[in-house]
Amino acid sequence: MWPEYLNFDLRQYQKGNTRTDVVGCIEQMPFKECSFKIILCCHTIEHFYKTDAIQIIKNCYSLLKSGGMLVMEAPCVLGCYWYYVETKKDVSRFIDFIYGGEDNRLKYGNEYAHKSGWTGKLMVEAMKSIGFEIISIGVGQHHGMGRRDFRVEGVK
Repeated sequence: MWPEYLNFDLRQYQKGNTRTDVVGCIEQMPFKECSFKIILCCHTIEHFYKTDAIQIIKNCYSLLKSGGMLVMEAPCVLGCYWYYVETKKDVSRFIDFIYGGEDNRLKYGNEYAHKSGWTGKLMVEAMKSIGFEIISIGVGQHHGMGRRDFRVEGVK
């Protein structure tokens, strides 16, 4: 899909033109410090408890070259409420989304369950506390769900 990108994931994955290039645990990424100009972390951070998620953001900071950019996209808890409850009138889907639906857990395993909730504002605060300069806050682009998701861009 993006030939200039290296796709890092927990498991081997292929769908269309997207495939996993490197398999591993995000908590122990096998890359040297200051290796990347940009890191796109898309719908990943919510699968970790908050303290672990903060450490992952710190690791991303160390992997970026000076002036490098971290792009974080994830579900916004408030956006999910709007999308599933107010728009779709499906509170059970919202609850499954927040706590990890049984179908997904059985199909993909516990590591795919959501373990923390974020908003764009909370992500901005976390990234700033690590040293990022925030250059953009907006709506997520990769899942096409509108304001259900947020996107925050920060520069090292």
